[in-house]
Amino acid sequence: MVIGPIVSGLRRAVAGGVAAAAELVGGDRPRRRWAGNGRGWIELRMPDEDRLSEYATVLEDTIGSTTGVARTQVNWPLSRLIVDIDENGPTVDDLALMVEAIERAFTERPEPDELSEFETRSPARLPVIDIPGDGAEVVNRMSLLGAKALSLGVTTFLQVTRMPRLPRAFAAATTFAEAQPDVRRVFERALGRGRADALLALGTAITQSLGHTPSVIAADMCLRSLRLIEALSAVEAWNEHEPHLALSAECEAYPQTRRPRPVPDTASENYARAATAAGLAGAIALTVSGGAALASEAVIVAAPRALNYARESFATTFCAGLNRYHHTLVMRPDAIRRLDGVDVLIVEPAVLIGETLRVAEISGVDGELRTKVWQCAQNDVNDGLLGAGVHTGCSLSPAHQLPELRDLEVVVARNADPYAKPLMAAARAADLKLISVDKADAGHLRGTFDELLPVEDDDVDLAIYGAVRQLQADGRIVAVVGRDLRLAFAAADLALAVWPAGRAAPAWTADVLMPDLKVACRIVGAIPAAKSAARRGVELAAAGTLLGSLTLLPGVRAAGVRPSIAAAAIALIPGYAIGRGVSRRPDPAAASDTEWHALDADQAQEHIRALWSNLADTVAAAAAQVPKTRMQALAAGFADIGKDVVEAMWHEMQDPLTPILATGAMASALVGSPMDGVLVGIVLVGSAAIAAAQRLSSDRQLNKMLSAQAPLARVITGRDQFEMVGTEHLSPGTIIEVRAGEVVPADARVLSAVAVEVDESSLTGESLPVTKNPAPTPGRPLAERACMIYEGATVLSGVCRAVIVAVGDATAAGRAMALAPRRRDEVGLHAQLAAVTAKVLPWTLTGGVGVIATALLRGSGIKEAVTSGVYCAVAAVPEGLPLVATLAQREAARRLTERSVLVRAPRSVETLGRVEVVCFDKTGTLSENRLVVTNVSAQPGFDEDVILERAALATPVAVTEHAPLQATDAAVVNRAGSQPKRDCELPFRAGRAYAAGLAGDTLAVKGGPEIVLSACVEGQDDDLRAELLAHVHEMATCGLRVIAVADKTLTDPELEIAADKGLEPLCRNGLRLLGFLGITDTPRPDARELLLGLAKRDIGVRVITGDHPATARAIAREIGLDVPQDCIITGARWERLSIAERAEVVKTNVIYVRMSPEQKVQIVQQISNSGVVTAMVGDGANDAAAIRAAAVGVGVSSHGSDPARGAADVVLTEGRVGSLLEAIEEGHRLWQQAQAAVGMLLGGNAGEVAFNMYGTMVRGTAPLTARQILLVNILTDAFPTTAVAVSAVRNMRPPSERGINMDDLMQTVAIRGAATTLGASASWSLATFTRAAPQRASTVGLVGLVTTQLGQTLLDSRDPLVVSTVVGTFVAMGALITTPGLSQLVGCVPLGPLGWIEGVAPAVALTVLTATKPDLLLRMASMIGKRVSKYGNEADSVLTNMVGSLTTWAQEIPGMDSGNDVKRDRAPKLELTPAG
Repeated sequence: MVIGPIVSGLRRAVAGGVAAAAELVGGDRPRRRWAGNGRGWIELRMPDEDRLSEYATVLEDTIGSTTGVARTQVNWPLSRLIVDIDENGPTVDDLALMVEAIERAFTERPEPDELSEFETRSPARLPVIDIPGDGAEVVNRMSLLGAKALSLGVTTFLQVTRMPRLPRAFAAATTFAEAQPDVRRVFERALGRGRADALLALGTAITQSLGHTPSVIAADMCLRSLRLIEALSAVEAWNEHEPHLALSAECEAYPQTRRPRPVPDTASENYARAATAAGLAGAIALTVSGGAALASEAVIVAAPRALNYARESFATTFCAGLNRYHHTLVMRPDAIRRLDGVDVLIVEPAVLIGETLRVAEISGVDGELRTKVWQCAQNDVNDGLLGAGVHTGCSLSPAHQLPELRDLEVVVARNADPYAKPLMAAARAADLKLISVDKADAGHLRGTFDELLPVEDDDVDLAIYGAVRQLQADGRIVAVVGRDLRLAFAAADLALAVWPAGRAAPAWTADVLMPDLKVACRIVGAIPAAKSAARRGVELAAAGTLLGSLTLLPGVRAAGVRPSIAAAAIALIPGYAIGRGVSRRPDPAAASDTEWHALDADQAQEHIRALWSNLADTVAAAAAQVPKTRMQALAAGFADIGKDVVEAMWHEMQDPLTPILATGAMASALVGSPMDGVLVGIVLVGSAAIAAAQRLSSDRQLNKMLSAQAPLARVITGRDQFEMVGTEHLSPGTIIEVRAGEVVPADARVLSAVAVEVDESSLTGESLPVTKNPAPTPGRPLAERACMIYEGATVLSGVCRAVIVAVGDATAAGRAMALAPRRRDEVGLHAQLAAVTAKVLPWTLTGGVGVIATALLRGSGIKEAVTSGVYCAVAAVPEGLPLVATLAQREAARRLTERSVLVRAPRSVETLGRVEVVCFDKTGTLSENRLVVTNVSAQPGFDEDVILERAALATPVAVTEHAPLQATDAAVVNRAGSQPKRDCELPFRAGRAYAAGLAGDTLAVKGGPEIVLSACVEGQDDDLRAELLAHVHEMATCGLRVIAVADKTLTDPELEIAADKGLEPLCRNGLRLLGFLGITDTPRPDARELLLGLAKRDIGVRVITGDHPATARAIAREIGLDVPQDCIITGARWERLSIAERAEVVKTNVIYVRMSPEQKVQIVQQISNSGVVTAMVGDGANDAAAIRAAAVGVGVSSHGSDPARGAADVVLTEGRVGSLLEAIEEGHRLWQQAQAAVGMLLGGNAGEVAFNMYGTMVRGTAPLTARQILLVNILTDAFPTTAVAVSAVRNMRPPSERGINMDDLMQTVAIRGAATTLGASASWSLATFTRAAPQRASTVGLVGLVTTQLGQTLLDSRDPLVVSTVVGTFVAMGALITTPGLSQLVGCVPLGPLGWIEGVAPAVALTVLTATKPDLLLRMASMIGKRVSKYGNEADSVLTNMVGSLTTWAQEIPGMDSGNDVKRDRAPKLELTPAG
């Protein structure tokens, strides 16, 4: 009973393995089939297109009429026949035989009468279309894994029995074919991707097993295991989704499309091609000198196996994670392997729309009835009575008992998908170009796209298909996200289809079927991770190749290809770790589609309980996180410190020079002494440790300062009870209380409000306060939602209780900031230094090659020559460069902190030094956001004092400390000087736009001009009323908020009415107009001086605000920016501009008003895209996204500026915008210091290389060993150079010269390099001629080298810190050389007086010569440089000709191409319209 199924299963497994092996080695491809769930999926041959319909009809008629068959469907994109089978129906194998019989009539190549007597009928080759459920891939990969395991056993047996091994030439041939992209492409085109992979894998397995390389086989087995896991996960995913896929599997055929040009190579593929070509060239050269075995090892060593392992381990792990953990079906895993090259994302607007409905707009009704109608309509939508579209009043349910509303129109629309904005944010983080279709479906997300495609005949699929073809023809790799874009998916390089299981037929041409946009966010977010995995693979492959090349030298300890094999095995780790990390990372936060402002307070709380039913007490949760004992607290503290240290060290080790130094350490250990490698490693780790310590210290101070500024939230815990908790512990559903002067900690729905006035300028840009009350405000824009308070806003007066509805990134401020594009770092110091190093380093590394060539010409052995070259190359690496940059940044940040400028990101200081345009927010940045009365317009017969006195009388008195005067009232009282006593008062409230006060028989009223005029005697005359309103309009156009002031002398009966009924009945008529008050914001006192300072430094200014044009222009005029009205750009006008027009507008226009946060980002991005280094200065949440998008973001600390501070790199802590000038000056100073330090580093290294070349020419070997070179670098780089980087330097350039001046730098490098070379060479030559002791001569040369560089350092800076560091370094060098034990450790010998004179005297002479005659050294360096450049150009020309010949030869191989043919089927050009 038990043995039978086991035997049957083994039999099937063996049969499958044999069939798979036969197929992989070139046999007939078995017909794919899948059976399960009462269905079968049978592979079909693809007949001629003109017979498709006939073939499908015969299939469905024949198979469908078979007894036991319930239904048949033909799916041409997958080339499958789907058959639903009854319980007693035929088996899938029987149906496959029937299909095969039917196919013979359609797919045979020769006609029956054309067959000769010796020929048989053979079917045409089946198309290679696999689906995850076939299981064929599992069998194939399991077979290959088994073959690898067998080869491991064979090679182990051969090694144990000491059998002769196969010559390396066979392994080299298979390795080259597997690793070289162009050769591999030939095999794939001839055999197909699967067969080519199998053939190459079997070939390498055979050659590796017979060649006795078990380590290679073991590493390959690990990779094959990951690929098998990927295939198994695909089968699991297929079994999960198959019932839904089969519901509507019928699909017609689509015309096959060919990519306009081959997929462009990524940087990693270019490296693979270059590495294998270099290996082949090396093998050809070694064949002559070292024999075939050595040449074969050169090919194996150069193969970028580590790169392939890193990319493949990432792709397999990520695909398996998608299939297993995210309910996703990866139909074509090869598409995921193109992730690291994707640079464009096209999004179909339909996927951005969710399933839920909402009332979007109501017209034909106003006031309180509008709110009631809105809520009734939304209830009908929730009950399913109203669908998407436009409805009249008759469509509403009669149960609402509404009056007859003939003009009512209700617009019902769909909410945005909760993961639409996270998808946009993920694309921005991946630095992708975002494109969509110009349709209304995109809604408010239209402005987030870079380009919008025009649509003809409403065919979105065709429009996106054309764009994909166009972009591919332009050399881009395109990903598409949509629902059912069959043509576009078929053409895209990565097609991501949103397919909720069971909803409808999926897009069969898609590469990945996803249940929702959440998975699309994960895949798009994995693009940077894929690039990181490829980069790690390149670094490991390059290191393995370099070290492996050194092992080919005679006499080197490690033999053969071990370094490259080790690098490949290690590459599996980062690839797997990165892939697992992105597949297991938490899901992005979904955006809520609930319109909280449209719900009343009770509905909002009920909805919150429904959404977050497991709400817990945040205070208790926060208390539970606190360690209970002292030991637990200490352990938690140590764990946090350890984690911070590891993360800081890891961050510093990411520097581009780290792989070079690590490779240099291992190379030194291989060709020299292991201690040499240890010392290089110590220098590498020590430099990173110092930089990490600096980072941790700076971050600790920063966090301390930020935590002191972070506001606490008052959480209601009971009746009249509350707890103060940190904002990080808040969650939706928590009820908070916010009082006057406090910052709102999260987005919340108002439950109760007492005289609450809120400053929301940080979010909306409006400078005037907003009154809050619990009444719902459906259909209102964000700035008019009186029942909502938003994170970052400041309560000016009153007490407000509210329930939190959003925290963190889900708030309005967080969502705006998430859409900011990723900031580029091309202008930073590290980026600039990397560019400088990239220009200078090849020349200095060439010195290593020159040392090798010189040593060989002098008759030295290969090992000795290469050892000298490696030492010289180690000397050329400026290992102090990252440390210098880090210390300079930290010191600049420290100095700015003393001036109340908090630097959150130290790298931003250097960017400030290169800023060319500064964009300012107005409200709260250039202005104080404090209202004042600036204009008093009195009516004839009245003076200002009377108007101000009456206005102060009409201003309500502050009742409690928690309800101070509102902002406008405070402005009136401040101007009047005091508040008169009153008998009674009538405060302002919602629905009553005026306030009044009574003192004796004098009634004073102030309020909105229209309301007050309607109650005045003057307002009854139509002509006079029109004249007065025109005057009000004129004041408003000057940026003033206008308040009318009136009074009235009450009679005795009116006084009785006031006593009985209050003042409101007396304010409706009979008033006397006294005049108008103009209230406006006030500019900051240092704003004008700031703009003048920027103008002197030739730095442009832009003002970008959400405020009214008149207000913005008035403030700008006061601070010195008098701009004509036609030069002010509004948000509406900006939306209508094309991309080209926007590029022109930002060049000249200064003021931009009524701008949304997204539009602020667009303006900053447009300026940056024109090649201008841009800074953004702001104080509010509406500025946060633009602050993050700029090259450097500056936040102005103020009430409600938390989002701006969180996004900013630099924070002006005291709100003094004038301190921005100090920060810019510090940035200029930082660049001067950095340039001086870099000149010292590169010039000193160049001198060391030239000195080694001179010594090699004279003696045949390099005069300095690796240890001595390290000692020189430590003495000259670690201390003096860092001292210069943090000290004042001589010859400071004027502020207009920003960044590194390459001419000055190259001159410094040339002078310092020439001086160092001459000083060290003279000292070494004197020691060589006086005593023939090589080690003593090297020590004297070291003294001369260090002393010369120290002297040059003193010429650059006379700062006390630099002088003391130079003296200390010289003393330390003397102690190291003089102490016997230490002297031998660093490869030196103690010197006598003559030796010190020989080392110091030339250095002093060269220092004096440099100070007096720098032009002499410059001419000498220029002459040498011209000679080197001449020889370098000749060598480059020879190399270019060789590469061109090899490329031409490779292209002539059948099936090979360059991958860059742009003439194929080029798509027509499309006209792209700008976003918006």
